[in-house]
This record gives sequence, structure tokens and C-alpha cells, in this order.
Amino acid sequence: MNLLPKLKKKQTGHVGFSNETQDGSLFDDLTPLTNMIKPMRSRMAEYDHAIHALAVARERLRDLADAPLPDMALTVQRELIVAMGDSDALARFDAEHNESMQAELKARETAERDRTELPARIKTLEDLVRGIARKMADADCVCDIEREAERVFEPFAQRLMAAASQYVEVLQAAKTAAHTLEQAVYVREYDLFAACQSKHQPELFADFKEGILPDTLAGVAWDEIRALNDRVKGINQALSTRMQHELEANGLGGDTLLIYFPPDATDPRGLYAPQLTRRVRRPPDAVPPGSTLV
Repeated sequence: MNLLPKLKKKQTGHVGFSNETQDGSLFDDLTPLTNMIKPMRSRMAEYDHAIHALAVARERLRDLADAPLPDMALTVQRELIVAMGDSDALARFDAEHNESMQAELKARETAERDRTELPARIKTLEDLVRGIARKMADADCVCDIEREAERVFEPFAQRLMAAASQYVEVLQAAKTAAHTLEQAVYVREYDLFAACQSKHQPELFADFKEGILPDTLAGVAWDEIRALNDRVKGINQALSTRMQHELEANGLGGDTLLIYFPPDATDPRGLYAPQLTRRVRRPPDAVPPGSTLV
């Protein structure tokens, strides 16, 4: 009985893929999956923007803590001139240093405003991040996504099972034929003193080690067996590219989906936000040779 379709003498490529739908798509209807994942990506984008703003605010606050005191040289000089009551000197000072004075004042006001507003901004952003995380947790549909992915994959699984059933029938037939033939042509050689000198039995079908074919299969070259066994370990790159493009066209491409869960109200830890710039710890002051740090 013919269990496999007739193949050409040698095939170097993959056997044709026949899971395409009538419109040429490789996957079944992806709309339900897209509808579940699209809101997740929207919440991920909202979270990314909020957490970036939080990281920027924290970085600015750290910079202010490390920054030197604001420059007030021109402000103090002007105050001294005003205290001396020299109107001509004050007029000259204002004419010469007006722009520099405005820049100094603006820098000082900005620093003071940041020191006042940044803690409140950070707290507001942390509350916003927690709120986004609560929305993520409330809309968690991982189980639904997994079930829908299983539905989309089911045609591939059914096709694999059909091919595997056919393969098992052919495999059993080959193993049975090998076993029967090996027993039929098994030869023992004896001398005239009833001592067995040698045994002869062809190796038609070796035991499996890995892959889908044994390392030895009478009538088939070893390199062809090895090549087929190696193909089982990998994926079809050309097919993978087509599938990836199809998923992306349906809004299913992109980075790994992420869901963040809000901490318990009693958790004292601060929320994580990425550090935007690498901060290097200042080394200790130079120590004279022979001294030790305590």
C-alpha cells in the first residue's frame, strides 16, 4: 500500500507548504487576537511615556542635589550699589550687566522652581504609573490570548498530526521489514567442533539517537539522513519571514508584550524607573602612600 505521495529522485528544498487560506494567508482569522493585543500595546506606550517622564524628573532632582549653589555675584554687587545710594553707578551697572543679570536671575528662579515642583511632579508621576499598572492588571487577558493563539495554531497542529500518523505507519513498516529480513538472512558460522566462529546479520535499520530517521538506513546515504535530521531541529526561515510579515500587517508585530502589576498599598519601596545617564561614584580623596582608610 502506498502511504506517501511519490517524490522526485532528490529534493533539496522543503516540501510544499499547504496551510495557506484561499486569500493566500498563512494564518486563519487574526482579528480576535489583534483586538486583544492592540489595547495592551496602547497601555504599554502610555506606561513607557509615564515612566520616562518619571526617570527624567528623578534625574533632574538628583542633578539639583549635586549642583553648586546658584551664582548670585551680579545680584549681590547690585544690592551693594543700591545700599551705597550711588544712582550714577547703579545706572552704569544696569546698562553694562542687564542681560547677564537677567540670565542669572532666570537660572536661579528655574533652580528654585525645580526644587519646589519636582518632588510634587515625581509623586504625581508615580501615582500615574500605579494607575496605568492597575488598568493593565484589570484588563489582563493573558488566558484569552493563549486560547486564541491555540485556535490560530490548530490547523498546523492537525496537519502535523496527520503527517505524523502517516509517518508512523511508514516507520513501522520499515522497522518490521528490517527485523523480518535480518532474521531471515541471519547466518552463524561454526567449525567442526561445534564452536561458533562468527555471526553475520545485515544492519538495515539502526536504533534512533535523534531526529526522525535512524543513523543507518540501508539504501540511503548517511549524509542525506543527517541533513534531514538536522532540518528537524530548526525552522523554515523563508516561511518564518512570511509569517512574521503577516503578523505585523495585522498589528501583531513588535516587542514582547508587557504587563505591570501595581504594588500593595503597604509596600514601602519606590517604583523602578530606568536611570537615563550612568552616574559614576566619586572616588575617595587621595591618600598618602603608607596610609590606610578607616
